[in-house]
Amino acid sequence: MKLDLTNDKIRVFNTLISGIETAIDQKSARLFVKGLVVLGDKLDVLAERSEWPMVLKKAQDFFESIEDYEKCAKCKSLADFIKNNNLDTDANESEEAIDFNQEND
Repeated sequence: MKLDLTNDKIRVFNTLISGIETAIDQKSARLFVKGLVVLGDKLDVLAERSEWPMVLKKAQDFFESIEDYEKCAKCKSLADFIKNNNLDTDANESEEAIDFNQEND
């Protein structure tokens, strides 16, 4: 039996994209997502700023695979913003992590 993780992946990537946007706006060096639900388990995720481009690339690849090109464009736009503004390093920003709580319905 093969598990279909599409809905979990959509939720995870959407949460990470929103968290990265918030962290950029707040000039945070880290993103901390509490209570992200994957396969019924709650997980906490910490992503350093230097990891955000990789996260966005994985999200972009996933959204391309399910033909959600609007989300692909959003991922690319955020990754380009990070690169063009030299935000892909962990230097010169707040050491505080943005605490991005995952709300589940």
